[in-house]
Amino acid sequence: MKALSALVLISSLLGIPALADMQQIPSPSGNYCFDEINDYMSRKFSLQPSDLILNLDAHSDSWSINVTTTMCSGAFEFDGTADPEIKADCMNVQYGSQTYFVNRVFAEGDCLRYLPQQDFLHP
Repeated sequence: MKALSALVLISSLLGIPALADMQQIPSPSGNYCFDEINDYMSRKFSLQPSDLILNLDAHSDSWSINVTTTMCSGAFEFDGTADPEIKADCMNVQYGSQTYFVNRVFAEGDCLRYLPQQDFLHP
């Protein structure tokens, strides 16, 4: 972070606007992947982050985020493009334009009635 701050300072002194104008992208939860999921669930089902329980399930070669809520007794599974070391990818501060890691969601159990087919967060 100090290196980026120094780079932004130097670029502003040199008049390079692309770097000088880079702003940190805010993350309400401190985890950009969780923010993507919270935003999707809010847009799709009008649920707030406080209505959701998010659990990371990381394996050696893949990951998913299991989301449970009071609207159904099953779950929603999200997966995407982040490295299996998802905590690092999702929690690294982003600048300029946001990188999206979560690609797909599908439902399990009786949550299937709300999402009968998989959906893509960023078509």
